[in-house]
Amino acid sequence: MTAAPEDAGFDAWVILEIFGHRKLAGHAIEVEMAGGKMLRIDVPGPDGATVATQFYGASAIFCLTPVTEEIARRAAANWSAVPPVTKWDMLPPPPERPKNREPYDPEYYPY
Repeated sequence: MTAAPEDAGFDAWVILEIFGHRKLAGHAIEVEMAGGKMLRIDVPGPDGATVATQFYGASAIFCLTPVTEEIARRAAANWSAVPPVTKWDMLPPPPERPKNREPYDPEYYPY
């Protein structure tokens, strides 16, 4: 990897670990967003198109490993990209609670 000018910011293919629990592979660049620096990662899909773009603050990054484009693409193909919205995020709201039930009725709160 060649040295970049100070003002160019980070721009490399990486394996990114978030809080030590998630791994993403893709092309990462440093961006200014919401008044601060963030890392943007574009995760490539099997056909080469970007399947996910995510932004992370520096405090969320557990480990950042610069790799070659080939290694990042192979890693991304082997790991499934995290979808922006999961089924869990989209659970339907519980039905409206009837007025005559107790606040913590197990029939009303099935989960």
